[in-house]
Amino acid sequence: MLAAATCASAAAGCARRGAVGEAAAPPPKPTVPLADAAADTVSADADSTRPGGAIDPSTALRFEIVAVGDTTFDFLTPRAPWIRAGVRGNVVDPRRRDALVARFRVAGVRADTATAVVTGQTARVVVEHVVLLPRPAEPPPPPVVVREVRTRLWPSLLVGGAFGFALGLLLR
Repeated sequence: MLAAATCASAAAGCARRGAVGEAAAPPPKPTVPLADAAADTVSADADSTRPGGAIDPSTALRFEIVAVGDTTFDFLTPRAPWIRAGVRGNVVDPRRRDALVARFRVAGVRADTATAVVTGQTARVVVEHVVLLPRPAEPPPPPVVVREVRTRLWPSLLVGGAFGFALGLLLR
């Protein structure tokens, strides 16, 4: 009732929103200035995966496709033990300046060959295409051992000295 009364009092407003009971059209999305968009693409991320699943080709690792099926394909993974089932990546066409061909998920790895399942594609995957996988994250540096030794050194010396002093008094 209130919506109908509001619509009757502001006929021009109802014409813009549509019929009574319909949801109002969402406001237009703000546009990003071109300079800001360029700054976002130039900034380097800690890893090579960008929002939305896109992979930065300048930091990604490339692998050769050796066999293509209907919804799966195999690619070589020599000296890449970090590739496991569930890793996501892209297939690109190097002849078309790394145009996106498909997105995939690794289904399994056997020896030096991985099998992937295509999850979305813009063109058919062929053996001339290349697999792009994000570079694995660097392992964290080892903990600083010197600090642990220093924090244990003085209490250990005190306890050892007290134990030695007490033992010296007992053995007299």
